[in-house]
Order: sequence, then C-alpha cells, then structure tokens
Amino acid sequence: MSDECELIVLVDDYSGYGTSFMAQHGLSVLIRMRDSSILFDAGQEATPIVHNLKLLNISINEIDAIVLSHCHYDHTGGLLDIVRKINKTVPVIAHPSIFRRNIVLRPMIRHVGVPFRREDLENAGAELILIAKPLEIADGVVVTGEVPRDPRYEGKVVTYTIEDGILKEDRMMDDISLCINLGNEEIAIVTGCSHAGIVNIVKYSMELLKARRVKAILGGLHLIDEPTEKVKEISDILRRYAEEVHVGHCTGFDAYIELSMRFGRKFHMIHSGYRLSLSVRD
Repeated sequence: MSDECELIVLVDDYSGYGTSFMAQHGLSVLIRMRDSSILFDAGQEATPIVHNLKLLNISINEIDAIVLSHCHYDHTGGLLDIVRKINKTVPVIAHPSIFRRNIVLRPMIRHVGVPFRREDLENAGAELILIAKPLEIADGVVVTGEVPRDPRYEGKVVTYTIEDGILKEDRMMDDISLCINLGNEEIAIVTGCSHAGIVNIVKYSMELLKARRVKAILGGLHLIDEPTEKVKEISDILRRYAEEVHVGHCTGFDAYIELSMRFGRKFHMIHSGYRLSLSVRD
C-alpha cells in the first residue's frame, strides 16, 4: 500500500516561467500528508503566500501546524498574518532561541530575525512548541531539532547576537529541518536555509529515521557565498546520498551548475507554485 506526500512551494525567490504566482525573497513550503498539512516557513510576508494559495485552490485553514526552520525574517516575516488568517489555534514548532536578536553588520547594523514579538504571535492564535531535540509532529514527519555539526560543512558565520550586552557570533543553532519517512528506508528532507550545513542535515536526518537513502531534498542550501571548491565537494557528497534535489532560495548559481552536472535530470530549480509528489509506503 502507498499514499502520496505532496510538497508545494508556496513562495520562493523565483515565480517560475510564464506563471501567475508571486515571488519574494523568502521560502514557504506546504507538506500535505494523508492526515495532515504542515506549513514549513512563512516567507518574508504573507501577501504572496495568500495569493499563491488561492491560485492553487488551497484553503489557508487546511494548515494544521507550522514549522519554522530558523529565525530569519525571510522565513518568519509572514507568520503573524498567516496565523491571524487561520480560523483555529495552530501549533508553531521552532527552536527555543527563535526570538533572540539576530544582527548583521553590513552594509549597516540591523536586526534580521523574527520581526514581531512572541506575545503578538501567541495573541494571534499560535500555540508555541519550542524544541531543541527531534520531535515527530505527525505520522512519519520529524522535526530534527538542533543538528550536530561537522564544522567542515557548517555554514559561514555572518550574523551576530547580543548576550549580556556583548556582541557575539551567532552560529544559527536554531536551524532545523523536516524529514519525512517514505518507507523502504527512504526519506525526504525539507530545508529552510541549511545554516547547519546541508551535509550535516542529510547525515543526521538519515540517522534519525534509520534511512539508507534520501529520495529527495527540497529547499534552500545556502551555498550562495561558498567558494567553488567547497560547492563542488558538497555536491559530490550529496550525490552519494540523495536521488533528487529540488533547490532554490539561497542555494546560489554556482551550486545550481555543480548540482545539475551531478544530478542531471534529477536536479530541479524550485519556484513559487512548484509541486513534488512522493510515494509513501507502509
């Protein structure tokens, strides 16, 4: 017996060729399982997501739970309005440090983390579930929690936080991903920006779900600022573990080239409105 799991990109930096979908700098993905619909990230603001849901003929009230991959505004900015539009209390799963200050220094200092207060979100109807460890949030759907990191594959430190009045490097320990058990020791992985490092995310997700193969990776890989040799190395490693890659947002042009060379027709650029169906076996 098999069911379908559908991954639908509600917003990405690219709208797709010849479509009426809206794009923005940000990411939001809807995961539709047999008995649940989970929103993974909420883009920079809600307007494009609401527009694209209408084009897809999907009700916003279908959303049963929301997962935030990390604090950055282009993944959390639309959340408050989305929660307000859902006519029920909705669980929001994220890392305990999601509401910290997260700062960039160039071109000038500014906060790039969650652009609203925790209490505003709770007053809008969110039930916050803040976790640092793995959590199964629906049948076969697991949030990774903090990902163990091999520093060779960890993302660059480009943001800072403030602790006890002191500016410190922020390693984005709140970066979490979502894994889906497809059966037959296969999984799919949905990522936000992969600040923990996509190689680290893949290895940990496989360990968590006792998988021997990754059917598909969908999301952002944040290889956009990495040197070419590192992009090549990571692309080689991903080809050993994964069958397909469906990437966008912060992945970067060099990574598109390297991944397309290794994955051929199993490489795909995502866009707003992009859909991927996967079989889930008992």
